[in-house]
Amino acid sequence: VETLRIYHNRLSEEQRHQRLMKIVNQVRHMERITEDMLLLTNLQGKQHVFNPEVTDLVKFCCEIVSEFNLQDEHQDRVDCQSNNEMLMYSFDQKLMRQILNNILHNALKYSDNDSTVEFRLNNTADAVIITVRDHGIGIPEAEIDRLFAPFYRASNVGVKPGTGLGLSIVKPAVEN
Repeated sequence: VETLRIYHNRLSEEQRHQRLMKIVNQVRHMERITEDMLLLTNLQGKQHVFNPEVTDLVKFCCEIVSEFNLQDEHQDRVDCQSNNEMLMYSFDQKLMRQILNNILHNALKYSDNDSTVEFRLNNTADAVIITVRDHGIGIPEAEIDRLFAPFYRASNVGVKPGTGLGLSIVKPAVEN
């Protein structure tokens, strides 16, 4: 912002646009972190208002997978399969979206760009089972017990960006 303010007249239109887009992206990133922290705090404090609605879970999950598959960096990398064409189920759509987005994002981020992530939705007489399987870097055995701690990132993530909030949100969200 300071560069734009001070050197506005010296920058080309393209340079101003690039700097503005960086600002917009950073603001969005901070907004996501703030929203994640608020959700995590509410989930841990049992203050999240659970809002279940009967919805077709298969369609809901396939739409989320489709959103990932349409992104340039994840182009058609998630294979979605279900043992049902339709599964009417009562769940909190906002919370389920957060759970699936976090899990799929991690699976894609920590896998090779040419590998496929498998998303499976199956139901039995008494349970709905969602399985996400990737072929990524995995989690070091000694670090599994810290996996759901806020801000914790495994030692093998390298330079991959992240906040360490994703799975710390997933755990209480699933438990709720």
